[in-house]
Amino acid sequence: GCSRWSQHLIRAGFGYSLGGPWQAVTGLAFFGFFEKGARARDEWRIHQELNRTDRTGEWTLQNRLRAEARFFRNRADGPLGAGSSFNFRFRYRLQAVVPVATLSGGGQRRLLASMAN
Repeated sequence: GCSRWSQHLIRAGFGYSLGGPWQAVTGLAFFGFFEKGARARDEWRIHQELNRTDRTGEWTLQNRLRAEARFFRNRADGPLGAGSSFNFRFRYRLQAVVPVATLSGGGQRRLLASMAN
C-alpha cells in the first residue's frame, strides 16, 4: 500500500494576465525521490510559461508553452551517492475541456471531461 514513501512534490506559481486570452506564469517545484526507505535525490524545477485559453461555445481549449530548468542533486545519505546535474527543456500542452453532463442542484454544477497531450 502506501506505507513507504516513493516521492513527494511541492509546486507553486504566479500568473499574470496579458490581456485577452493570454497569460504568463512563472513557478517553482520541488520533488523528493526515495529509494530503499531513504531520500535519494532532490529535484528543483523553475519554469516560465505562456498560456492561451480560448472558449468556443461550451468547450475550452488551452495551449501552453513552458520553458523549464531542472536541477538534480543526489543526496549523500541516499543509495545514489554524491553528484548533481542540470537540464533545460521545452514542454507543450494542448488541453480541451468539454462538458459531459449537468449535475442536479443547478446549472452551474457540471461534469467535465479534460483531454490533454
